[in-house]
This record gives sequence, C-alpha cells and structure tokens, in this order.
Amino acid sequence: MKSNFKLIISILAAALLMQIFTTASASDGPSDQELYNRLPEVSSADKGSNTRTGGAYMDCIVDTINYDITGNPCWSFGTETFASAFFTIHNLPSNYTIIWSDSRCSQSSFVCVIPIRMFRTLQVSAIVLNNDAGTFTNVSATATYEGLF
Repeated sequence: MKSNFKLIISILAAALLMQIFTTASASDGPSDQELYNRLPEVSSADKGSNTRTGGAYMDCIVDTINYDITGNPCWSFGTETFASAFFTIHNLPSNYTIIWSDSRCSQSSFVCVIPIRMFRTLQVSAIVLNNDAGTFTNVSATATYEGLF
C-alpha cells in the first residue's frame, strides 16, 4: 500500500512539474537549432547500431522533463498529450544536402523537430547526399513517447 502511494505521488508530482514547465508554441519560441543546442550531449555509447566509421548517422531524443533515453531508438514518457521528438544527423560531409522523409523537416537543417503524440512511435529517415563525392547515405531513427496515465 505504501509503495503504491509513493508511485501515485511521484506521478502527480511529475504531472504538476510538466504543467509548470510547459513552454510556448514553436511559432513564437526559439528555432529548432536553438532548441537542439540546449539538449544534452549524446555519448558515443548511445549512438546505436547506425554508427558507421566515416558515415553519417541519425539519432533522436524525445524531449520531456522526465528521463529521456537518447540514441536510436529513443524514447521517453510523460503526462502531456504531445512532446517534441528531435531527430539529428551527425558526421555530415563538408558539402552535403539532406532530403528528409517528413515534409515538416527543413531541408536546410541537420535537425528536425516533430511533435509526437503520447503512446505513438515515429520513424524518420533521410538521404544524406555527399555533393563532392557524388554518393549518398540513408539514415533513420525511431522515437517512441509513452504516457504515465
């Protein structure tokens, strides 16, 4: 009984904190690049199986106030209906073009931020063109957002 009470209190505290720290909408908030710069650094151990020596790879983070698992795949949990999934392409060639699979992603950015609904999985892929070498690499990542209620 005591452990159930602690769990309920923890969930209610998390819900209250999420309400307190809810940010403004993206239209009047910081840019995707500014948001990306605020995220914690992803260690090389979190890069997942898409890491290739000398090649581009993608990882992600579902950004919530809770513990977020970064890498590929990435996931988080929360009480808000939506969270933000950040998909980032790393190890780009010096002269590149990115073709994202999702039209909400800016073709001129190596970061794509997409809202993700609770209890959903979102997969994003991209083609990274090496304009100097005339080659390309396919990259992708999968984000999952689970709910606490």
